[in-house]
Amino acid sequence: MRTTRHPSSDRLTKAAMFIDYNSLFEAVEGRVGKRTYPDEVILEMVAELQRHVARDFGCEIGLCHAYADFSLLGDHAGHIQRELAHNGIEPRFTPSTIQTNASENILNFEVGRLVGSESDETTIVILTGNRVYHVLANALAQLGKHVIVMPVGMDGEVSDRDVHGLVRYVSASLLLSDAVKKATGDETGTDELGETETAEVGASRGEVVYSEVVDDAGSRTLEVVEKYFGQYDEVYLTPLLRKLTEEFGDLDYDPKTVINALEEAGAVWLEKRRGFPYDYTVLLIDGKHPSVAAIRASASRDTSHNSSEEVSLSDTDDYVPLSETDDGTSAVEEDIV
Repeated sequence: MRTTRHPSSDRLTKAAMFIDYNSLFEAVEGRVGKRTYPDEVILEMVAELQRHVARDFGCEIGLCHAYADFSLLGDHAGHIQRELAHNGIEPRFTPSTIQTNASENILNFEVGRLVGSESDETTIVILTGNRVYHVLANALAQLGKHVIVMPVGMDGEVSDRDVHGLVRYVSASLLLSDAVKKATGDETGTDELGETETAEVGASRGEVVYSEVVDDAGSRTLEVVEKYFGQYDEVYLTPLLRKLTEEFGDLDYDPKTVINALEEAGAVWLEKRRGFPYDYTVLLIDGKHPSVAAIRASASRDTSHNSSEEVSLSDTDDYVPLSETDDGTSAVEEDIV
């Protein structure tokens, strides 16, 4: 997975993981068959996912729940639950005698309860089999949560136009070990299910000739990209176009035309990605471009200035740190959609 970049000195933000274990177990079992135990593969996937989320998204997974009617998972259901608990995953029993998709419904309910409790998890990770949790993911994104949905398979289709900018779909097949991929014949099987790494970024870009961005539309577009998407290595084109339309308002700017002009100036370029559930386009910023460098330098100065003001406030007698407010939380949230 390739997403955000974050300074190593920053503290990792908190994330919560919810596992649709019934759906995941069925999907994994369909791939590995009798060659190995699906629950062992799932534990390996969860460990790999935790590493990826920390490295690529800057998040540390704390709360982790797995939902299933474990009585349906074979003779060693007790062993499965014990191993989940030993690996920091809380098993949640959801009897299917009440409803066949009980695990899905309880997962939805508990995610909503977590978000409603004003917890400080900024990212919600959903590991699943063939359910895409599209409605839940978009609802969470509208509340400002980053959402990572990782299905092994897929039941139905999700249109790229309907996916919120804070929602990321990535194939859970990427979490399978090389040994499992080889055993299942899935060594290059991400063509159908997942995102595959392309050649080195920019390798197909060719020779670039820079020209200065002098028009207001181009400058404002670069400012919007830096302000709202500057923490990303690459920006999804669809949510970027949506954000530019929102920012431009009544101004007579066509976002697609402006981006094409920026690409001609050498400030940005577009690349196709193989993705899940559909291929998609990303925009990449050329940090060496003079106009881009100037905007980033200006943004950096503004950040440093704001940080200096915060430090000076702490030297006054009347300053009360956020950690000492009544509820111990900050009401300030970053608007990135």
